[in-house]
Amino acid sequence: MSRWSVFVPKNGVTPFIDNTRHLARILYRWRSYRGLVGLMLGRVPFTSILRTQYPYLLPDSPVPPSVTVEFTNLCNVSCTYCTSPLALRPQGMMAEATFARLLEQLRLAGAKRVRLVGNGEATLHPQFAEFARRLASTVPFVSLVTNAQRVTDRVLDGILDAPIRYVEVSVDGGDAEAYERSRIHGRFDRLLVNLRRLKAERDRRRSPTRINLRLMVRPSQATEEAALEAFWRPYTDSLMKQYVIKRRELDLDPDVYQNVQRVSGDFPRCTLPFKELDVMWSGDVPLCHYSAAQIGEPGLLLGNINESTLTDLWRSPTMVQYRSAHRSRDAQQMPVCSGCSAV
Repeated sequence: MSRWSVFVPKNGVTPFIDNTRHLARILYRWRSYRGLVGLMLGRVPFTSILRTQYPYLLPDSPVPPSVTVEFTNLCNVSCTYCTSPLALRPQGMMAEATFARLLEQLRLAGAKRVRLVGNGEATLHPQFAEFARRLASTVPFVSLVTNAQRVTDRVLDGILDAPIRYVEVSVDGGDAEAYERSRIHGRFDRLLVNLRRLKAERDRRRSPTRINLRLMVRPSQATEEAALEAFWRPYTDSLMKQYVIKRRELDLDPDVYQNVQRVSGDFPRCTLPFKELDVMWSGDVPLCHYSAAQIGEPGLLLGNINESTLTDLWRSPTMVQYRSAHRSRDAQQMPVCSGCSAV
């Protein structure tokens, strides 16, 4: 495993990982990050790109550098290390009225980057293709995180014709047994077919979409990283390794890394309050997507876009308080951050 981030206790129990070492993470994922930055340049301000890892070098942005959008928190796969199958908050699909309000607010805020992700699978939304096109006509850079279990003609149209500039597909293991053990209800053979189809159709349409695989790495796979990378590279333009970290104090999956901050109760120097705003399917906007893990779903809410603007929520007293607290390392002013996994 990467020496910069993994610590194996002498007694052989679950390895720890420090998820806050940003320079080490960039070096570990250099090829993928380099490709992503190249795609964003000219569409996303360089200061916004820099804020993804080093926001403390810059003053606070007056508008959110990135907006993360959850079309739905429903999912077609039950990953053993994900909280989505637990349905810890009401489940549903983003309504047309909420989406229209989101587009309006993105325009007013001058948003340059939107990430389609969340606690579910975005392609399950019945209006995925339409929503993707409308987003791409509003924001210069749209990306998607998906399990690629559902790659229908309409999903392909939404991804490639919008276009969604960057598609991240999360994968596990290098065979059916390992993949399907981690992703209950997912099928390994279907994934491979869909990845081939996505890449071939992208090339046929000459779409600018770039495909990146997120290879989820477990402690038990420490000696297999090179082999797993070799297996997956033919299916993608780039590959990014990501450690499977225990996010909650729930025994969902024993083969995961334990977060150093979670064990120590430390306050990580987090980048999230400086770089992105999360919009849930209902329009609710939390402090960040980790706050739910600290105090319970849906987390520390700032408000809802149906009642407030993205800019007002970004500049809200709570967000200002947490950004200031992280800069000054004032633990009393960021109570929900104790023991967080941080990014």
